[in-house]
Amino acid sequence: MKDALLQSVLDNPSDDGVRLAYADALEEAGELERAEFIRVQLDLHALLEDIPAHHWYSLDMILDPQDAEDQAWKHRVWGLQRKQDSLFNAAWLPNFDGQLREWYFGHRPSSATVGRPFSMVVARGFVSEATLAADDWLTHADAITSQHPVEQVRLTTIVPPEFRRQVDSEDTGGPGCIIRLPARTWRPFPDGDSPEGRLRNLLAAEWPKITFHFPS
Repeated sequence: MKDALLQSVLDNPSDDGVRLAYADALEEAGELERAEFIRVQLDLHALLEDIPAHHWYSLDMILDPQDAEDQAWKHRVWGLQRKQDSLFNAAWLPNFDGQLREWYFGHRPSSATVGRPFSMVVARGFVSEATLAADDWLTHADAITSQHPVEQVRLTTIVPPEFRRQVDSEDTGGPGCIIRLPARTWRPFPDGDSPEGRLRNLLAAEWPKITFHFPS
């Protein structure tokens, strides 16, 4: 039951009802903190959905200090944020063989270091965004996407040489390049594409639901 509901979360990332059902299944399995963390993040998402992300931790800038409803809403949000922080366990995240550096809740702040590898955004109970090098994504993607409905990936590099191999075969229709997918296959691309172009094609084919951002 729990595994089936997790698959439903992965297949329907916009459906919060499925996430709540998964949280119930976790609770029944004795994973109380993980279940409550998902519920708390979903409650926060509902409260903050219409608030620009850069105001999430500076609500006083947009609320009326004299308005009782505004202040009650703010304290509700703050209470959930504190609960979110206390419940969270980094062991719930993929750790990239111990190299996970940092994580953010709900959104990636504008002050975050773009080039810093192995960071994640945890929203609505699951990883929604990851920042890492291209070879690390190719190595760990299956492990991440089997547990989290990732929606965005920020790559800090293009595929390094050890993940590419020049070939001349019928697979590519002549000289070309293939990119290795660890534990899967080599994927051919026609000659003349740039390394970034080949990578874009590969990612779009393998993970069509994910938006990828490339280093400038």
